[in-house]
Parts: sequence; structure tokens; C-alpha cells
Amino acid sequence: MDREFHRCIVLLLLILFASCTTTEKIADGRTAYERKRYAQAIQYFLPEYESARQNLVKAELAYLLGDSYDHIGYYRDAKKWFYKAYNHEFGLQALLRYADVSKKVGDYREAEAAYTLLADQSNDHSRFQKYIMGAINARDWEEDAQNQTHLKVENLSQINTAQSEVLNQVFDEQNFLFSSDRDDSEGRNYYAWTGRKFFDIYELLNGTIHSFDDLPVNTELHESDAIFDEDKSVFAFTRCASLEDEYDVYCKIYVTRQNEEGVWTEPEVLPFTQAEVNFMHPFLTPDGNRIYFASDIDKNAKGFDLFYTDWDGEEWSEPEILNQSQINTEYDELFPTVYKDTLYFSSDRPGGMGGLDIYKTWKVNDQYVIPQNVLPPINSSYDDFKFLPFDSRRANVIRSAYFTSNRPGGAGGDDLYVFRHEREGPDIPVDIEEEEEYVSILEIRTVTRKDFSGSGEIVRFPLEDVEVRMEGTLDTLMQTNMNGEVRIDNFSSQPLSVSFMKEGYFSYKENISKSKLRTPDTVGQQIIYRYSRLMDPIIKDVEIVLENIYYDYDRWNIRPDARPILDSLATLLQDNPHIVKIEMTSHTDCRGTEEYNIDLSQKRAESAVQYLIGAGIAEERLSARGYGKSQPVIDCICEECSEEEHQANRRTAFKIIE
Repeated sequence: MDREFHRCIVLLLLILFASCTTTEKIADGRTAYERKRYAQAIQYFLPEYESARQNLVKAELAYLLGDSYDHIGYYRDAKKWFYKAYNHEFGLQALLRYADVSKKVGDYREAEAAYTLLADQSNDHSRFQKYIMGAINARDWEEDAQNQTHLKVENLSQINTAQSEVLNQVFDEQNFLFSSDRDDSEGRNYYAWTGRKFFDIYELLNGTIHSFDDLPVNTELHESDAIFDEDKSVFAFTRCASLEDEYDVYCKIYVTRQNEEGVWTEPEVLPFTQAEVNFMHPFLTPDGNRIYFASDIDKNAKGFDLFYTDWDGEEWSEPEILNQSQINTEYDELFPTVYKDTLYFSSDRPGGMGGLDIYKTWKVNDQYVIPQNVLPPINSSYDDFKFLPFDSRRANVIRSAYFTSNRPGGAGGDDLYVFRHEREGPDIPVDIEEEEEYVSILEIRTVTRKDFSGSGEIVRFPLEDVEVRMEGTLDTLMQTNMNGEVRIDNFSSQPLSVSFMKEGYFSYKENISKSKLRTPDTVGQQIIYRYSRLMDPIIKDVEIVLENIYYDYDRWNIRPDARPILDSLATLLQDNPHIVKIEMTSHTDCRGTEEYNIDLSQKRAESAVQYLIGAGIAEERLSARGYGKSQPVIDCICEECSEEEHQANRRTAFKIIE
């Protein structure tokens, strides 16, 4: 199947989403390449490569050919030329691009081998390990999907053409909006990329395709991403046009409203739109009061991020970035859609299938969970985007959605597809909607600090055989495994009182609740919360420094900023009644006389003891001793000590006596 020259920036097949160039006479490949006219650049680069004699020149031309083919979606050609560039000794960048494109076309074993070679040749195994694992995972996901015969993906061949079709909005199974550069579109020819026309908006009405004429929005320019609110009184779409007196083309979001007389207003650009910035892929919520969209407004960031703007009854608010839970990354995030409580979007971040993958996330305790890849057969090694679920009336279908993809085997460039999750077993009527069921899980891990191989580097190791006792909504006693882990299924929103006990270590008690934990991860239908408990060993007669306890000059009273530290110590002593006696110690720096420092440090240690007594610790368990300047942790010449060294020597600590 011929791949259309239908991309206006890297990876985004059709939507003109960085700047594109209008028709202009070009005399050489580099000029065409610099102006992003990659299809034309290829026609110059091919004979230049054949006629080049120097290896370095061939290497650069091969790399530029690979990059040009990658931009316009001819991934297998791109792979061939990146490989040639690497063989011509262009460098590791060519090998990296070869690996990336191999993954895009689903050659996961080749991608894995190339990433492994990159790790070896760059001596940067930590960087490339995630890419290696990404290729392995993608291969496993693809193999798993082949066994899930109840998950169906079907090309809408009755709608797709040899050009490109992109989903815009779904009303129901037989009615939706889409955009296309098919032959009858009104857009003018766009020589720089496809030699075809810009996109127009179309609609499928009861299974029949019509040019969209509800509103006069189709022009000779590029129109796409059309969407109504639920009442069909607000309408948003993307339009891309060139700046005045320039050849660059940028996309803007337009909104129009139906007034009281039923007349649509002239489409207006969102008020925060900026010159030479792309705003596109609007998703209008059913109430018409929020638009999610993609933009490259932050020129310091890489690629596109997701934002939203709210309607306050008079104007649209300044855009807010969706900066929670790794929704946005340094890679591209595009095509946001919302279905019920779930946000869908596409991203080319590492760890996916290859190109743009569809991800989903939803809120738990008012925080989005870490986005989850929806996996094959929805995602492929190619570009998959604009995922819009709908309610199917088919009795054997549990879930269904339309989406867009440029995977092989379609009719043209980008094609429309339908996904159906069919019921396994005999068909039964569907009277009520089946929702996905998610299970909350709490994974607890206990760790301790150890000297790594005697190197002096303190690292955290799993601590096994720790007794973990839960009280509250769940009463049970568990023991950590060799990885220091226990797992609690059906973790509820109610707080859980958890005790940690192991002989030779401090005991701890914690109240754990979802609201206090970091954003959970999602794996399949599991929402996984994680909690880590550091457990320190009990060592007698060794000082344990209490960080961040400071005193005013020549004073010994406990300052407000020191109280949380002493409160934590009081809690630790209450949780460990078997610790019979501790000594509170205080130290000064070397400045001042010995008699003065002994007296001052003794008063400070006594102040700490009195605070602990006030916090409920029995007086007989506590003693105080001031050491003055006799035990510095940094032994420097007093007149030459830095302020940081003085600060380190001024400290409050405790040690276990019995």
C-alpha cells in the first residue's frame, strides 16, 4: 500500500501540527529539507546520494533521506536509509533512529538488538535499558493480543479512501464527524507535503457520508477536529493557515456559538492564541464549558503538551497545563478525548508500541492516575490516535470505540477503525451498561540502610520477615517476603493503622490512607498504591543525630521549627516501650570557652528532655548530657572552619543506653 505524503510534522500524520510550507520554487534538497518539504527533498537527495563519492557525504545524505522518509510516514524506507547512514559511519544517532523506526514498523527484535548495541557502544546501559525493555514488552503485548480473540479491530473500509480519514466526534454507532483530504474536499492543493488537498470536515449520517454543511466552516484551508457540545449550541474546530507574508502554516482553534435566534456566530479564535504557536485537537466537554487541546506553546519544552481552558460565561480562561501524574512528558501528547470519567490521549513516549500510542487515565482522590497504555489490538507499532468510545447496541459487545490509525493493511494514509470487546461465551441481551471494574491494591515495602559492599555508600536494601499488622477496616497480620513486600487487596479509602515490628529494629506505627499516598500506578484493572517503610536497626551507645534542630544564639529554648522533629522522636519512643533508657545529647561548635559551651549544651539537652516529658515520655526513660565542643564530627582548625563545618558540629542527638 502506498503511504501518502501526509505529515506536517514528525509523527503526526495529517494534522499539520508544526509549521508546514506552502508552494515555493526550490532548487536543491537541503533548501527543501530546511523548509520541511520532505517529499520534495527526497527527490533531490536520492540522485545526490548516488553521485556522492566521499563516505562522509554519503553518510549525511543517507541520514537526511531517513529523516525525510520518517517525517512523511514511509517508515520502512526510513529504516533502510538510517541503516545505510550508520554503515557509512554517520554515528550512533543514525543507529538510534534505526532502532526507533524498527520499533515503529513492529520489528521489535531488530529494535531490541539495535538498542542493546547502542548501550554497549555508548557505555550508557542505564539510559537504554528502558528502550530495550520497551521493545521486549511491545513484542510480548503483540503476541498476547493474538490470543485475545474477543478483542476485535476492524477497518471501516466502506468509509476509508486512498487518502486520509481522521475521526473528529462520535454521536453513536451510525453517526459521527471525520475529516479527510479525499478528492472532493474544498481545500486547495498542498504541494509541499502530499500533492493533495487540505482536510475538510465530513459527517456520517445513518451510515451515509455527507459533506459537513451544518455550519459554513469548510474553506480552502485545513479544517479538522470538529466537535459539538451535547446541546449542539457550541462548536469548536481546528483551522490551519499561513501567516501573512510568510510560508509557515500554523493551526488555531476556533469556537462558534448559536445565539438566541438560532443563528451561529462568526467563528472566533481562542483569545490566548499566539503567533507562531500551534493550538489544535480541541475536545469540547458535553456541557460546552471546557476545551481540552494540544499545543506547543512552551517553546522551551520538547514537542506538544495537553492543556485545557474553561468558559466562565463570558470568555475562555487562560490555558492550564495538565501537569499531573506524567500526563505530559518531554515527548508529544496529542488528541485528547474524554469519555465519562476517563481521559484518553496519544503519545510517542518511550515504553509504547512504537509510534503514537493511545493512553488512558482517570482521577482517584481528585488526582489523575499514571496513564495506562491501552495495548494491542488498539495500539500498533504505527500511529494510533483519536480514541472515542461509544455505546454499542450489539448484544455481544461489552465495549466499543472508533479511532484512527495508519497501520498497514488499510485503504490509504490514515484510516478509521472500530474496536469491539466482544462478550466471551453465548450471546445474551445487554440491558444495562457494563463498566470496567477496578481493584485498589496497597503494596507495602520495608527497607533498611546498609553500607554497600564496604564502600561507604549507604543504600537501601529490602528487609524481610518484618511483621506487618493491620488494624481498622482490615485486621490481619502479615510477614514481608524476601523482597520486603506485603500486598493488601481491596484497599479501601478508609485509613488503615499499620504496625511494623522486627527484632533488633525500631518498631513503627503509621496511619496509611489513599489521600496521603502518591499517585497510584495502573496495571490492567488494578490501581496499585505503594508505601515504603524505612526501618533502622537499634544500636546501643551510638549517637543518632536529629536533623534540623536549631537554637537561637546563646539560647536553649526549643524553637517552633524543632518541635516536629522532637514530636517524631516522642512517637518513636511510644512505639518502642522496650527501649528503657535514652540519653539526649547536645554539642556546640568550637567557638567560645569550654566552660561556656558545656553549660550551654547541657541546657539545650535538658530542654529537649523536658519537651519529651511534656509529650508523654516517662522521665525515668530520659537523661540529658551536654558535651560542649569536645566531640566534633568535623575536626577542623577553629579559625579556619567554614560555617557549614560549624553547623555540622552544632547538633542535637540521642543514643540508646538500655
